[in-house]
Amino acid sequence: MTKLRNEFPKSEWKHCCGKGCKKCAIHNAYLDAYGKKVGEKKFAKDHDKMH
Repeated sequence: MTKLRNEFPKSEWKHCCGKGCKKCAIHNAYLDAYGKKVGEKKFAKDHDKMH
C-alpha cells in the first residue's frame, strides 16, 4: 500500500476508471511521485485494492 492511496477518498477512487486518463488527479499524482514505470504499477495495484 502506498501513502498516496490514503490521500484520496474512496469516492474519488470509485469514479476513477483505472485506465490512466490524463485528467485523472489520482493517476497524475502517482506519476509525479514515482515516475512513469513504477507509478503505473503502483497505481494499478492500488486501484485494484480500492475497487
